[in-house]
Amino acid sequence: MTKKLGLRQRLLIFGITCALAPMAIVALISEYESHQLEQQVVQDVDRQTAEHLQQTVDGLVRRTALADELLKEKLTPTLGAAEEMLAHAGGIGLDVSQQVSWEAVNQVTHASTTLELPQMQVGGEWLGQERAFVEGEEIPVVDRLQARTGDTATIFQRMNEAGDMLRVATNVKKLDGERAIGTYIPHTSPVVQTVLQGETFMGRAFVGNAYYITAYKPLFDAQGDVIGILYVGTPDAVAATPLREQFGAATLGETGRIFALNATGDNQGRFLVGDQADETDTSASRLSQAEPAVYKKLAQDARQLAPGEIAEAHFTTTAPDGTPREHIAFYAYYAPWDWVLGVSMTEDEYFHVVNEVAHGLKRSSYIRIGGMIIGGLAAALAFFLLARQISRQLRRISEQLGLSANESSHASAEVSKASNQLAEGSAEQAAALEETSASLQEIESMVSHNSENARRATELTSESTRMADKGAEQMQTMTRSMDRIKDSSREISVIIKTIDEIAFQTNLLALNAAVEAARAGEAGAGFAVVAEEVRNLAQRSAKAATETSAKIEEAVKSSEAGAQMCQQVDRSLNDIVHRVHEIDSLVEQIANAGAEQSNGIMQINQAVSSMDSVTQQNAAASEETASSAVELNAQSENIRQQVADLQLLINGGKAKRKAPQKETSSTDEVEDAAYPDWVEERRAS
Repeated sequence: MTKKLGLRQRLLIFGITCALAPMAIVALISEYESHQLEQQVVQDVDRQTAEHLQQTVDGLVRRTALADELLKEKLTPTLGAAEEMLAHAGGIGLDVSQQVSWEAVNQVTHASTTLELPQMQVGGEWLGQERAFVEGEEIPVVDRLQARTGDTATIFQRMNEAGDMLRVATNVKKLDGERAIGTYIPHTSPVVQTVLQGETFMGRAFVGNAYYITAYKPLFDAQGDVIGILYVGTPDAVAATPLREQFGAATLGETGRIFALNATGDNQGRFLVGDQADETDTSASRLSQAEPAVYKKLAQDARQLAPGEIAEAHFTTTAPDGTPREHIAFYAYYAPWDWVLGVSMTEDEYFHVVNEVAHGLKRSSYIRIGGMIIGGLAAALAFFLLARQISRQLRRISEQLGLSANESSHASAEVSKASNQLAEGSAEQAAALEETSASLQEIESMVSHNSENARRATELTSESTRMADKGAEQMQTMTRSMDRIKDSSREISVIIKTIDEIAFQTNLLALNAAVEAARAGEAGAGFAVVAEEVRNLAQRSAKAATETSAKIEEAVKSSEAGAQMCQQVDRSLNDIVHRVHEIDSLVEQIANAGAEQSNGIMQINQAVSSMDSVTQQNAAASEETASSAVELNAQSENIRQQVADLQLLINGGKAKRKAPQKETSSTDEVEDAAYPDWVEERRAS
């Protein structure tokens, strides 16, 4: 197939292959590295985005904790004002002679029970069972506190030994707008558990039908028993409004949002902060209007988290247009307020940066590949132009060679005529020169053999020199190592002497201790034994140090002797190296002299060969003259054939190959007639 192609086509195919093959390899490697880089960048961006959202959640928890502390500090003076009002009104007390019937309702289970309790009085007056807010009528303490501070207040009465606390006077409203008296907090509540221990509870708590930021302080009778609770609080919807506004105003990209959910109770999963939050809706059953089960599950899982732990969740919600949207969320649980704090955004936006980076890397890869393709096309064009230029030049050369072949054919006759003048030569001189040339060749062979042996000897001496140099270097290294060992031994000897001095001082101290113990009599007998043992140890240490020092001194002497021996060996090796260098120089001179002799004999041989060649030419002038025409003609035909092949190579299948035509000149006939014998032998050979 390729034989039918011209030189230009072959060069073009070869050039394009050489240009595109490396580009293809580079493109594959670049694509692989781009894929690896894309995976690494995607992982890094994903990790950084997750860390940013986790830091945001951690910041939410910290800000909520700070708001909690600030609200508690705000309630402290309010609670103090309520206590002051209660004391100013005459204090709290129970009138056991007056029993009051109550229908108590559990604020958690809404179960009711009927019981009778002593009247709870303030300043000797019964608080009554006022349920309605009547203008002009005021319940002591609770209404006055609300008028002054705007906060809610309640007086609780203990119902039983278990500690259930009944609201007997309050300004907290129920859903129907009446006072929330007759409801009670069960003794299992953390609020009651804290108060029964005589401590004040401060924090977020469920009051009636909503959450409040509260303070509960125990009320004691004359015997110091807890008989009730004084409560003050602010609705969670009001107290945490600034915090909610901050959270609600914050945005994360286009779809990122901050949210806060109730973690437990009937309000579990309800939005406190976020797109679904409704500050005016206080119903206990309100959940996210989007996906109630999703956020309930989120609230349930959040309660299992440890303080400071942040979890990740993936869930699906339905957009207003009915389209499902995948979300990713990071959340944490703030136990003091029973809140689930977190951030969420759609996975499309979460992975937007990752996708943009991946697309950017792919675009870069496409640009690289496009550049390589353009480069390949440019290289193909360049090779096309180059191949066309080369083929044109070769075509001109082939035409010139064809003309030269024709001229050579005509010149063969002239060469034949000129060669006839050398018909008679000196055959004897040619034979003598042949013998001389043979002798010179033998001499040249012997000189060459000697020169080769000298060169081999030079190589061996050079190798010996290198080995001797290497041995000298190794011996110098050993000498330096022995010096370092000697220095280290001396340093160890100094350390041992220091240990010996320490042992000597220890021995003196032990001796002094023994003397002091002897002075102390029986009281110092035990100490004397210890001092004696210490002195024995010090003596053994000194003895060991002395023996070690002696060993080290011997090692130092041995090291010094070894170092001296190494130096002597080093000097001997240096002498050997010097002698080997001298031998190497002498052998090299011999080799050079042999080479010069070989060159001289070679030149003589060449001169004799030249003379022999001239003589042979003179002796065989007739043979050369007879064959010159034939050979020149054959060469001309060969040149014509080569020109035809060259044209076939250049033009491919377009060129037609011509068969060579042999032409017989008149000179050939003359030479054949003049020298028939040697012409036939020449032709036969």
